[in-house]
Amino acid sequence: MTRLHSDNPPDAIPCEHHFSDRTHDMARTHQAARRLTPEQLRDALRDIGISRDDLALVLGTRTERVGKWTRGEEDVPIYLDALLALMTLPGALDLIEDVMMRRAGGSDDGEA
Repeated sequence: MTRLHSDNPPDAIPCEHHFSDRTHDMARTHQAARRLTPEQLRDALRDIGISRDDLALVLGTRTERVGKWTRGEEDVPIYLDALLALMTLPGALDLIEDVMMRRAGGSDDGEA
């Protein structure tokens, strides 16, 4: 077996990059990420204070698609768990509002 890094143990799988244990732990956590249920998605949107229309606009998708996620007609994308968690950070909703304004073609400077 070819060893790419001298600090790899002999039984390690070679890779092009050497990552820290923390990075590998984060990758394993990401692989085990949970998929939200439709009810959890609806609850999260309500708790954050954004509508299905708003989420669709932020994601650049159709409101109908978000509706399918909330009704269980399509699987909720795995990334939404992390994205919705990030939306609860201080200042995040202001950034989201800015994105929505720009995507909708509106102005966020108060001018008509």
